[in-house]
Amino acid sequence: MRNVPDRTPFRLSPRFRICFFLSLFLVSVFAQNEDIQFDHYTTDDGLNQSSILAIHQDPDGFLWFGTYAGLNRFDGNNFKGYRHLYITDNHPTDMHIRAICQDQPGILWIASTAGINRFFAETGEFANFSHNPDDPHSLTNNTVYDVLRDRDGEIWLATWGGGLNKVVRVEGKYSDEREVKYQFQHFRPDSTENSISSLFISDLHETPDGIIWLATNKGLNKFDKSTGTFTAYTHDPADRNGLTTNDISAVCSDNQGNIWIGTWGEGLSVFHPGTGKFLHFRHNPRDARSLGNDIIMSLFCDKKGTIWVGTWGGGLSRLNIPE
Repeated sequence: MRNVPDRTPFRLSPRFRICFFLSLFLVSVFAQNEDIQFDHYTTDDGLNQSSILAIHQDPDGFLWFGTYAGLNRFDGNNFKGYRHLYITDNHPTDMHIRAICQDQPGILWIASTAGINRFFAETGEFANFSHNPDDPHSLTNNTVYDVLRDRDGEIWLATWGGGLNKVVRVEGKYSDEREVKYQFQHFRPDSTENSISSLFISDLHETPDGIIWLATNKGLNKFDKSTGTFTAYTHDPADRNGLTTNDISAVCSDNQGNIWIGTWGEGLSVFHPGTGKFLHFRHNPRDARSLGNDIIMSLFCDKKGTIWVGTWGGGLSRLNIPE
């Protein structure tokens, strides 16, 4: 039996992955250079909490950091904190931020464990959208792991327990963006053949053709927005060219159109859409050049075709694909 940690408490956002991977890459390349130094920022410098879960840079150059205690903005010199509290069971609860994306100038979508939040940078105000059991058009679950703004400007939410949600603007005459109302279109497993395979989604990724790929705990899902249908790829023990497990933790695509899949305990796989087959990479304790660990936390495919793999306890692995 593998000693696999519980996957639910922690998930890195895509923007954190990028910055984290690049910093480690620079360290590996310039490790011998004594001129390379790190600047450290903590709560003493203005951060409202020192565990960073999400990073986003807006078009104006500001850096936004999501923590276990809310949001921070960094202008290169100073931090400005936005500590937003909710009341749960009569106790105040911090907003644990998991992912950040840009909506329009000055407006961010903030994925958290307290629902999805629209943040107005100019005023510092949050508009919170959370699950309401009495409202069939509300968010399906308050734990939002990822938020994706697709190429058409639509906002998609990966929830842990409520499936996929699409943010839908309610038409009306609004004098201010802060007045805008939203409903949520729900995608959950049902009896139809082409429904989503799970309520538990940890990662979203859009390919250049507009297809959205979902990492779930019941396989890899391919979502075609034009038809509203899902194609699920699941584990078949009899198929050596299929998925190694249904417990998918991360997904990304390379510049050749291949889909890379991180699993929770069964290593890394790559899916070739043209053949419909999967190729697998696993940790080999006898091979120092193999994958660092079979538990994959995060993935990033850079523009040069290099695959960066964040593992649990095995550090960062870099896979170079021969041309």
